[in-house]
Order: sequence, then C-alpha cells, then structure tokens
Amino acid sequence: NNIDLNNKIINYENEITKLKELLEQSQTNISHYKSIALERETSLQTLTDAFSSYKSNSQSLSSLLDASRASLLSLQTQFSALQAQNATLLSSLASETSLREKEALEFNLERENLMKLEEEREYKINEYEREIGYLVPTSPQSLSPPWSPASHC
Repeated sequence: NNIDLNNKIINYENEITKLKELLEQSQTNISHYKSIALERETSLQTLTDAFSSYKSNSQSLSSLLDASRASLLSLQTQFSALQAQNATLLSSLASETSLREKEALEFNLERENLMKLEEEREYKINEYEREIGYLVPTSPQSLSPPWSPASHC
C-alpha cells in the first residue's frame, strides 16, 4: 500500500511539475499576448491618430479647395469684366481711329485744295504781272510801240 502511495505521490509530483511548467508556459504566453496586445493597441492608436490627421488634412484641403474655387470664380468674373472693358476700349479706339483717319483725309484734301488755290493765285499774279508788264514801261524802248523803228534797235 505504501508503494502505491509513493507511486501516487510521484505521479502527483510529476503532474505538479507538469502543471508548473504549463503555468510557466501560460504565463510566458500571457506575457507574449500582452506584448502583442500592447503592440496592436499602439498600432491602433497610431492608425487612429493617422486617421484623425487624414480627416483634419482632408477638411483643410476641402477648405482650400473651396477657397480656390471662390478665388477662381472671382478671377473669372474679373476676367469677364476686363474682356468687356477691353471690347469697349477697342470699339472706342476703332471709332477714334476711324475719326482720326477721316480727319486726316479731310486735312489732306483741304491742304491739296489750298495748294491748288495757291498755285492758281501765283499763276494769276504772274499773269497779272505779265499783263501789267506790257502796260507799264520799264525802259525808254518799251515806251515806243512794238511797230516803231526805235523798238527794233
């Protein structure tokens, strides 16, 4: 009976040793899983922070995009106003150019008319002077008529 008891004790001691080993292995596993859980928690926190940053950046980019759209719309409005102003200026310039060209043509015509009048005036003055030259003697010979002998000397 004693041998049975000793065998039982040895078996119990072996089982206790196995259980201690299992307990140590379990504690090692628990530590390992705690480490993994901590890493995952850290990773999850990193992902959460990254997502929050992404969300914040996305909102900032959305705000920037809205501001850019508003700015572009303002620039388009300003550009349209400038185009309209440019068209008005071009129209005014064309009208002014046309008026200046017309004035230049009129001026040239008037100048040509004045030049013709001046030529006619000079011609008439010359003609008048020629006529007067026949009537007003400038030398004693010119006092005698063209048919007299004195005019042939």
